[in-house]
Amino acid sequence: MSRLDFFYRLKRLPGFLWVRYNSVWIGSELQKYRIKIDDQTNLAGVLFIKRIAVFLLIVLTSFNLVSICAQPYPVTFYIPLPEGDIRNTLDGINSATGNDITTVISLVTIEGNAVLVYDHWEDGYEADINNPIQASTLVFGDNNPANGDLSTPPAGLSCFPICPAGDAPLSVGLILTFKNTMSAFPTRGNSPLFFDGKDRISSNRSLSLSRAAWSPTPGTVLAGAVEVVDTSAYGLCFVAPVGENTADQFSMFQRTDFYVMAAEDNTLVTIDVNGPTAGGGIMMMTLNQGQGYTVSNVLEGATIKATKPVQAHLITGDVGANYESRWFTLYPLDFADQTYYNPVASASTNDLTSVFLYNPTTNPLNVNYNTLSGSGSFMIPVMTSYRFDMPIGSGARFSGDGNFFAVAVVDSDAGGNLTHDWGLTLFPENYLTSSVVVGWGPGADDISGPAGPDANYSPVWVIAAQPTTIYVDWDGNPTTGALTDPNGKKYDQDFSVSAYQSLRLFDNVNNDNDQTGARIYTVDGTKIAAAWGQDPSVSVAGNPAFDLGTSISPSLVLESFKKAQLVDDDMDGLLDPGESIIYRVIVRNLSQRTVSMVTVEDMLPTDDVTYVVMSTTRYSSNPLFNNISVPDSGSTPFPLDEGGITLMHLEGGQTDTIEYEVSASFTMGIPDVVINNAMVNTGESIFNIDVEVPVDNSFNPCSVDFYTDNTFSSITFNYEPNNTLYLQVNIPYLINGGAVNLVLENTDNGDFETVTLTETPASSGIYQGSLTSSNSSGGGQENGILLAILGHSISATYTNTQYANTCSAMAIMTPPVQIKPLYLSDSLVGQGLDRTIPWDATAAITAELFPGGGPVIIGNTTSDEIEDDDNNFSVSHETMAGDGRLMLVGISYIDNATNSRQVNTVTYGPALQSLSRVGSIVRNADGTRPVTELWSLVDPDVGMGDLAVTWNEAHESKVVGVMTFNNVDQSTPLGNPSSATGDDPDDPSILISSAMDELVFDVVTWSNNWGLSAGPDQTEQWNLQVDPSGGSDDLTGAASTQSGASMVTMSWNEHRDPWAQIAVAIKPVAGNPTESFTQLPTMCQDFELIAGTTVTATLYLNILTGSMPATPSITGVLKANGSLIANLSNASFTGGILTLAGVVASDDTVSAGQAVSLEVTTAQAGVTFEIEYDVLNKPSRIDLPTTSVISIDALALYD
Repeated sequence: MSRLDFFYRLKRLPGFLWVRYNSVWIGSELQKYRIKIDDQTNLAGVLFIKRIAVFLLIVLTSFNLVSICAQPYPVTFYIPLPEGDIRNTLDGINSATGNDITTVISLVTIEGNAVLVYDHWEDGYEADINNPIQASTLVFGDNNPANGDLSTPPAGLSCFPICPAGDAPLSVGLILTFKNTMSAFPTRGNSPLFFDGKDRISSNRSLSLSRAAWSPTPGTVLAGAVEVVDTSAYGLCFVAPVGENTADQFSMFQRTDFYVMAAEDNTLVTIDVNGPTAGGGIMMMTLNQGQGYTVSNVLEGATIKATKPVQAHLITGDVGANYESRWFTLYPLDFADQTYYNPVASASTNDLTSVFLYNPTTNPLNVNYNTLSGSGSFMIPVMTSYRFDMPIGSGARFSGDGNFFAVAVVDSDAGGNLTHDWGLTLFPENYLTSSVVVGWGPGADDISGPAGPDANYSPVWVIAAQPTTIYVDWDGNPTTGALTDPNGKKYDQDFSVSAYQSLRLFDNVNNDNDQTGARIYTVDGTKIAAAWGQDPSVSVAGNPAFDLGTSISPSLVLESFKKAQLVDDDMDGLLDPGESIIYRVIVRNLSQRTVSMVTVEDMLPTDDVTYVVMSTTRYSSNPLFNNISVPDSGSTPFPLDEGGITLMHLEGGQTDTIEYEVSASFTMGIPDVVINNAMVNTGESIFNIDVEVPVDNSFNPCSVDFYTDNTFSSITFNYEPNNTLYLQVNIPYLINGGAVNLVLENTDNGDFETVTLTETPASSGIYQGSLTSSNSSGGGQENGILLAILGHSISATYTNTQYANTCSAMAIMTPPVQIKPLYLSDSLVGQGLDRTIPWDATAAITAELFPGGGPVIIGNTTSDEIEDDDNNFSVSHETMAGDGRLMLVGISYIDNATNSRQVNTVTYGPALQSLSRVGSIVRNADGTRPVTELWSLVDPDVGMGDLAVTWNEAHESKVVGVMTFNNVDQSTPLGNPSSATGDDPDDPSILISSAMDELVFDVVTWSNNWGLSAGPDQTEQWNLQVDPSGGSDDLTGAASTQSGASMVTMSWNEHRDPWAQIAVAIKPVAGNPTESFTQLPTMCQDFELIAGTTVTATLYLNILTGSMPATPSITGVLKANGSLIANLSNASFTGGILTLAGVVASDDTVSAGQAVSLEVTTAQAGVTFEIEYDVLNKPSRIDLPTTSVISIDALALYD
């Protein structure tokens, strides 16, 4: 069975057009697979793509069954960092901090049709945010001006570009800025109402939020900002990537404060400010909804753990500096990943940007980095941070072999790091998307008129993962702008960038010194990371410049796949009747933001497919919804029709799959394609999706066969007169048909009968039945009996007019089949076949049959070297058990005399088994003379033993290696050895003849101690050097093996000094797997064999070794003059008799003068046997079924 996946991938950035695509899918063969996505209002062209994925830019939400948790406002934010806590931290950093705090909350709608609920904390939260009742709660966009109206916004709230009238749902790209200044010391109190920390904001759509704060005294030089995440991105465990003890910080983190805020009542929080560096420092508290807690003296690796989801932040500062502070949003521990991007470059050597990468794991972490300046790597110790200084003008990519966190700090140099100080948290690559929306991005504070930022010192910083074009829409409105992107959307500027380039973006189109609300994106799917914050290269040193910045959260981007998986039984890449399609709708939230809602409806083409009941299942990365069967709520079994299913509240990073199965039924004929139409409703737009799967409409889907009897187990093409005819038709596309009619016709006399076949078993598409034949009655048509005599041909035909499909089969009336034996004989020729019944009392016997032993097997290898002045050397070696054992010993030494030094003896084991010399070779050269010797031992004793070598005289350097092998022929274990010697510049090399399953072994000696390198196809077995300090007996001894072939080269690379080499082929156990018998005398006249009949060979065996199983691996082949008649592959053995059986493949004639032959081949491991034949009590034979008989059609008696 083959499974072919057809799918499309849908992807859209907020506000982009739907595009209609057609694509061509390419598998093992070119298959057409079209995917069409039609926007009901927009059509942007047609594109043909030879790829497995089609990318579209869309806005989608989450999947779930029938409105689970159907909240009107499922997206919720709690504004972090209460003003009283901020004031305390800033005062601890610099005591000149005033008592007032200015708060800015900036909100951008990134989906249209948004409704916003603003719930103040001061008078208690709404009991049900989906049904707000408190007078203080503001609701914008619900068409009810009484509970909130942006046309007359309350004090502290402003809109951009304008505040909409009428309280209609809010459009995409609307910017709402909430700004208040309030007393925060000695306490904030709960009166009056302000837009401030702890407030709750909920919406039916995704939003981009930022939060900033500072004290008017000393101003924005001691300020901070963070990106704000919704509650779906909260977590249970957080770690501080930097702290007061972080190395190379230059007092940037001299004060470090943890901030934590709960989303639910009775949240138990445990804070360990000391982290892994020291004991103690643990405190516990219980927080309620919206309640925060702040703690100081935080060290690197400090942790926050909670029993319910919380959000967490860090504020750091240089105590006493004028003025220095950096703020960071923290992300849960399970948010950690292996790859991050930093978009903020160093401005100069005096205004560095540095990245602190923290390893939270218990293993050292290797990190690779890529910048415009180059690449490299560094190691981060366990639970420690590492400082990386950014190049000037370049962003960076960091990729580790484990998970880590990363934050970046601007103005981090040692000399003066308080002028342009701000920080940001880096996002993992897995959470990046191809779009960002700037939640808050003013260029400076608004101190002097006119209204708005006084200058533009704080750009947006962007980095792309690969070369691409960055598109910038400064007002975030895709219907305005001077330029049009490839998707038909309006924008203001574009920039071609290289990978890792740090791009700074200033809004010089609107000239309002404000980047807030800008949409920055790519159209080719390239991921980007972005931040907003002060640029040291253009900013002034004091007010009104903002010493702050934030990461910019990736935009809501949902990735959706629709797959059609063909369960392709015949592996033709096309849908056939009875085959199945598994459809899957896969939705993945690539961002951190929660997406709200989508309805999926799928209208099955019921003329072509049938839904497999209860096959719809929801799979989800959220364990609450994983592996859940989706029942039907309507009148049909299929849950995706009749309004479909509604899925809600898909959390950041969540992936959901809706899977169901259909089978091809084709009730109205076979089409070219099966078209599956689905409708996706996002609440804003309705999109029709047509998925086409190609159909095999050129096949022969039904088949008819004749069978020998009512078991329907053996197909036949022949019947004897008066037999019952058994028929079966297989109709894969007609399941549950009950019964079908088939026409039987005698093509010689015209008689025909209609036979009703019954589906057996039910729901199988297999239909069976029978009809009686007669050679004397039934001449009338449709009378229930088919008239047919010897030699008549019978056709069986099934026709399906709906499918225009016909299939048929033929049979013939033949004489009764007779069995003619051929006996195995040695009467006229050795191992012959003839018709004479054996009468001898003495059996003829074949040679022993046993399978080949396969390749030579390598056992253990032991080697050693020694530098002494002695005449002996020994090494311990273990020989493993196994058949066909062989030991080879390679010996390398130096002969400094005149060829007088040699090995005397080599023995092995406690029994002192003596080895035989296979060969010896010396390189006669001036000075040193390398010697190589090869010794062998057949059938070495099993177990541990000492391999001892003695020489005829003492000498210094020696290398000895020993190898044992299995499955080696014990009578002829080795081929003829080959040897060679040489000197600079020739490398050691021997060309030796061998064969498949053999193994070639070589040993080489080199009169130097620099080592050798074996050839590319060789496996080095040892490579040892002696006397590394130099001397006259410098020596390298090495050995290798290589699989056998017709010719094998054994070579080494050394390039200088004399060498000597020996190679030999090791031969495997040889087998005799096949014996054959040939007919003599040959056929005297034609001999007919009938297709479907069975040939049987009955062979008497004498088992010599081993035990023959009941179904041995033995086969036979029956031939006529070398042409195949039948494969006798069905083997059985009992009582000393082997039976081989096989079916004649087609009608065949052994012509007069031709001979039948039988080949018997064994692959039965561990068994050796003989075939006994041509003896009275063991008449081995072949039984041949034939119709070559004398037929008497009529017999009369005459008186």
